[in-house]
Amino acid sequence: MKKYILLFIGFFILLPSCKDKNMESRLKQLTETNKTLQDSIRYLKENLKSANIELEGYKLSPEKLCAGIEELQSKNDTIKLSDILKKLKKYHPESDQIKTVEKVISEIRIAVQKKAEEEKKKRMAAVSKLKKRVDDVQGITWYYNPYFTHYDNVSGTSIYMGKSSSAVWLRLKMSYAGENWIFFKSAYLSYDGNTKFIDFDEYKEKHSDNDGYGVWEWIDIPMNKELLSFLRKMADGKKVKMQLLGEYGDLRNLSYSEKQGIKAVLLAYDVLRSEPGMTTFEDIFSDEDLATE
Repeated sequence: MKKYILLFIGFFILLPSCKDKNMESRLKQLTETNKTLQDSIRYLKENLKSANIELEGYKLSPEKLCAGIEELQSKNDTIKLSDILKKLKKYHPESDQIKTVEKVISEIRIAVQKKAEEEKKKRMAAVSKLKKRVDDVQGITWYYNPYFTHYDNVSGTSIYMGKSSSAVWLRLKMSYAGENWIFFKSAYLSYDGNTKFIDFDEYKEKHSDNDGYGVWEWIDIPMNKELLSFLRKMADGKKVKMQLLGEYGDLRNLSYSEKQGIKAVLLAYDVLRSEPGMTTFEDIFSDEDLATE
């Protein structure tokens, strides 16, 4: 009896051990099966990707991809051409069309660069056309219209431009000359029925002088955005006038040279303000900051 009891106890002692081994074996099998499945999924994904690329390559043959390159070349569309080149290299790396598209893109870039250089020369010619005076002390180059010299003792309207190493700005000059004083306190510019009041400080920006032959009065003021916008339109006006009013008044039509002079300086200003690192009165300057000649 004692012998059977010992055998019974031994059976229950060995039973958990057998269960653990079976569980361990089963877990190992599951791990190996999972690894096999993962490998199979990875293999299928790679094959599917390869198949998709191949299928896409059939859909996007070199001939189809390059069917519209002439039109794209005429439009200088290097973005779409670069996309075509990318697809050719991806789907048809041995295709002769790759060199063709590369050549087209290169030709466009060369043509665009050449045109930009020619445009730059043309724009700089607008600056070279102006009269120039260099102030070595202040480090300022002054630019004036090429059609006439606006002396203080003549009646006229003009704009001129100043440029330092990092900034460019504009100024407006309006003047009256005659036998008698008009003592003007207000100034106006107009074109085709549009009038602009020219604001100025009577005590700081108004000047006068005389000699044995006559008298003259003038203002020389910094430009602001609103005035610049008005002058751009006025330069193309048909009937352009200036008026100075005080105790007496002076009203006159601007001459062809005056209008052309404004256009010339504005064009040169647009050229210089586009230079890298150049700031303008539109960006940072207040009226008080702008230098005068």
